[in-house]
Amino acid sequence: MTVSLDHLRALARQAFYGTSSSPERMGESTIKEFTAELNDDLLQIENAAPPDMPVDELEAINIRYIHKYTSLLRAWLSSHSNVVSWFIAGPSNFPAARMQKRSNWADNHYNNFRSWRSKALKAIIKGLKPKTSDLERVRLNLQQRMRYQRIMVAANKLIRKNGENLNEQLGDLGFTKTQINQLLTPDWAKRTGFKPYQLSNNNAQIRRLSGRLKELEEKQLKADTVGNITEEINGRQLVQNYELDRIQIIFPAKPPADTCKALRHEGFVWSPSNKAWQRKLTPQAIRIAREFLQQH
Repeated sequence: MTVSLDHLRALARQAFYGTSSSPERMGESTIKEFTAELNDDLLQIENAAPPDMPVDELEAINIRYIHKYTSLLRAWLSSHSNVVSWFIAGPSNFPAARMQKRSNWADNHYNNFRSWRSKALKAIIKGLKPKTSDLERVRLNLQQRMRYQRIMVAANKLIRKNGENLNEQLGDLGFTKTQINQLLTPDWAKRTGFKPYQLSNNNAQIRRLSGRLKELEEKQLKADTVGNITEEINGRQLVQNYELDRIQIIFPAKPPADTCKALRHEGFVWSPSNKAWQRKLTPQAIRIAREFLQQH
């Protein structure tokens, strides 16, 4: 999708009549700059979209983005058209305070425009990325850590042997020239290669991720075989929702404000879609939820 901002060209020229000796050229340059930026943004959105995304959904996202982008750009240009510089108008009887205020307003419009673009573009691209579960993320992270551990050990063995083709052998492991130079440069203790703390720190992460993976696999197994476990405590339902990986508290009616405040204090948040107060499903969360329902 290619978009033109020609409909803002006249406004862009008018925006710089009071601040530039060449408002037409300044306006043309501004339109050219923001047209290129907008089309680059749309290309980023298109590249981030999954291949199987329906065309009409992607088009709807683009249309909303274009509308907001042009709306904020128009607001800035309109505000800037009210600004006059003493260099253009002349210093005689120049309302400096009033023009400074108008200039500040225009700056606020511009900063709001740029801030929105940065946040909106990141949010759209993030939202288009395929969703991965905690189990998939932990499994992938663990695989990468284990592979990196093997590479570090192999690199240190090669460096200790100090063979003739050391640089080439390290390159075969995937290291760049810069990384190889760093590995072969002695530190303050005249050590080369990966340091012991780097190996031990990565090993600690592997152990942590292995434990986390086992926990998530057990949850997934329960989700596949058991589903949800529901118990009733003092007329309220306590649900161990293994499919969503959440511990949920369901009230028959809206609880009092002080109860809601106490739930938030215990780490629970209200989920409108699930109509439940919930938090991440852990043994500690189950214990806290049971104690809460017994005491309230």
